[in-house]
Amino acid sequence: MQVLIGDQPRPPVLSLQATGAAAEATAKLTEFALPALDAAHVNPRGRIADWLKQQQGKTSAATTAGIWTVEFSTEADSDQPGAILTLTDKTCKANCGAE
Repeated sequence: MQVLIGDQPRPPVLSLQATGAAAEATAKLTEFALPALDAAHVNPRGRIADWLKQQQGKTSAATTAGIWTVEFSTEADSDQPGAILTLTDKTCKANCGAE
């Protein structure tokens, strides 16, 4: 899990990553997403975790949940294949992008 801090009281970007083949990495990501989102105090974490489960077999998807823009993607043709779930706080106004 990576948390990128901006100029606001809580982190505006949260990125969860799992390595491996796309299907395997997505399954791993689905397993630890809910506890990770809980630890980061993200709401509505249950809805985000349920949405992530529905992305199995897809290479990318996006949605919104509460104040979060939620993006899922897989990488196959890289030196670190895997799955990534990125949440960005829509209320963030400065230094909000993942680097």
